[in-house]
Formats: sequence, structure tokens, C-alpha cells
Amino acid sequence: MKKIYILSFVLLALLLTACSSQAYNEQKELAFKAIDEERYEDAKDALLLAIEKKDQEEDHLILETVEKMMTLIENYHNGLFEEANLLAEEIENIESESDEIELLRNQAEEWKVRLLVLETQWNELGDLIEQLRELLSQKNYAAAKQQLNEYENPEQSHAVLDELLGELSELEEKIEQELNQENTQETESESNHTESDKNQQEDEKEKEEEVEQDTVSGNQDYEAPPGGLTMDEATNLVADFAGVSNHQTVQVQFDHENSEGHWVFQVFEVVIDNPDTNEGHSATWGWYVVNPSNGEIYDLMN
Repeated sequence: MKKIYILSFVLLALLLTACSSQAYNEQKELAFKAIDEERYEDAKDALLLAIEKKDQEEDHLILETVEKMMTLIENYHNGLFEEANLLAEEIENIESESDEIELLRNQAEEWKVRLLVLETQWNELGDLIEQLRELLSQKNYAAAKQQLNEYENPEQSHAVLDELLGELSELEEKIEQELNQENTQETESESNHTESDKNQQEDEKEKEEEVEQDTVSGNQDYEAPPGGLTMDEATNLVADFAGVSNHQTVQVQFDHENSEGHWVFQVFEVVIDNPDTNEGHSATWGWYVVNPSNGEIYDLMN
């Protein structure tokens, strides 16, 4: 009878051990799957249950590594990039041949890359904002706009990037406002310039009409002098007759003597096209003929 009790106890112990081993293995499988899917809270819970079933030193190391990974991710989201990077390096340097540790090492390496990319983007964005502020202070809005056009927003999202992107958006809005204001001022300036040119053209047209009228009708107060004329006297008479004596830019010049022995004069204006070189052209106002013997004068074009 005693032997029967002992045998039953042994069988029960073996059964309990088998059940415990099965439960342990199940929890280890759940932990590995959770680590593979980066569900570290679930992995931690499964490892704690596995340790309850079977206390293994290797499982404690896996659990510790999972907790480091959870802290690494927390630091990443809180912007503690240096601390997160140190934890990633610690995980990479853990010596273990377990599948779980190997998986965690690979994931830590991926997080290091992610941290490096984020830090690079953060630095680039900060540099861009500083450059834009400098260009705005110089009122170089076109260059600032070009800098914005060349920048590509980061693909991954993070709180520290979102904060800088908010500053960038404000700067972009300010640059657009300044550019719009510049364009408006240029448009108004061009409009004013066009209006000024139009007014100038109208004034010149009126002047030409006055000159044409003077050329056709001559000076009504003109009286031919008695006796013969010198060339200078004839020149002055033409200026008086054409009504250009007070026009500093208008000249009266002897051209030739016609077949009747009368003197032909050209009245013209010198128009300067290039003030720097004094290059220009002449604009004829009229042609006049003077009889040098009696001072009679008439408009050749009328």
C-alpha cells in the first residue's frame, strides 16, 4: 500500500512538471512572438509568467533587455535621443545566444538608424530656420523662397520635428506675405511709370502740334526788314518766323541756295538718345526760304 502511495506521488510530480514545462514553453513562445512584433509590454508579461513556471537565468536577461528596449522607445518619443542611443548600444553589446536576445539586438540596431535619421532631420530643419530668419532680416525674400522650395519635409513624424515644422510654416507665411507685397509695389510702380510715360507722350504730342502750327503759320508778328541781309540776320529771321527763338534745343541752319538765289534753311531739334554718350538724332521741324535781298520768308513745306 505504501508503495502505491509513493508511485502515485511520483506520477503526480511528473505530471505537474510536464504541465509546468508546457506552460513555460507556451509563455516563452508568446514572449518571442511579442518581441518580434515589438509588443514589448506583452513580451514582459509573458516572460514574468514563464519565470514563475521555471526560473531561468537567461530569461531574466531577456526580461531586462526587453525593459531596456521599452525605456529606449520612451526616451525616443520624449526627445531624449542621446539616452535612447546609449540604450541601443547597450542592447547591441549584450552577449547571449538566445533567439530573443538576437532579435532584440537587431531591433536595437534599427532604432539606432531611426535615431540617426531623426537627429539629422532635426539639425537640417534647425539650420534651415536659422538661414530663413537671416534672409528675412536682409529682406532677401526671393532667396528665402528658393530655400523653402528646395526643402523636403521629413517622412517620419516626431514631436520635436512638429515643433520646428510649425516655426517653418510661420516663416513660410511671412515670406509669402513679403513677396506678395513686393509684387504689389512693383505692379503699382510699373503702372505709375506707364502713366508717366503716357503723360510725357501727350506733352510731346502737344508740343509737336504747337510746333507744326508755328511752322505752318509762322510768327504773325514777323516783319521783313528793308535792304539786303547777312547770313546771321537771315538765320535770326527764320528763328523769329518759325517761333523757335526761345527753344534752346532747336537750331536754325543754312542748307543751300536755290536757283533763284534764295537761301534755304532747315529748322531742327537735336534729340539726345543716350545721355551718357550724348548720342542722338535730329528731328526736323521745318524748311524755310529767305530772299536775302528784301528779307521775304516763306515756309517751304506749306
